[in-house]
Amino acid sequence: MLQATSIYTQGNGEKWDAKNMLNIMTEISKTSLKVLGSEIFNQITESK
Repeated sequence: MLQATSIYTQGNGEKWDAKNMLNIMTEISKTSLKVLGSEIFNQITESK
């Protein structure tokens, strides 16, 4: 979540194109869901 706020502006202070921003946010969301899914799977299948 902290990464998302840092991408609203480019390094030069300009705003991102809306389509490029959507692509970036979608990629961040997919990565976050993969990590969360992996962690949940590990917890469910962990031997106790």
